[in-house]
Amino acid sequence: MEAAADAAEQRGHKVLGLLGTRFTMQGRAYPDVFARRGMTIRVPSPEEQVYIHDAYMEQLVVEDFRNETREGFLAVVERLKRDGSGWGAARRHGNPTPHARARDVGIPLIDTARIHADRVVTEILG
Repeated sequence: MEAAADAAEQRGHKVLGLLGTRFTMQGRAYPDVFARRGMTIRVPSPEEQVYIHDAYMEQLVVEDFRNETREGFLAVVERLKRDGSGWGAARRHGNPTPHARARDVGIPLIDTARIHADRVVTEILG
């Protein structure tokens, strides 16, 4: 989480959306780490969290990428953007937005799985 917060901070983000498993979206770890740096984490509504978690666990972890699921995830991001103030980026934990790119949602996407992997490699080789 510190590595993801570093990346968001370096990019100047202040408000970020968090998509992932229910445990990720409902946990305090990301909000607490980001808050220490003056950033706010926003999460989907409870109903959207159920949708995202179920799709993630039942489809995405077994690489069952469906257009309707992708569109559903993008709709959640769009709603977060509309309801957010000073929106900076959408965060994605692992790959819960299959094939989604920043151009799909009009805001930067921060891939925490990639950031974490890069940090681990740097630490091992560094």
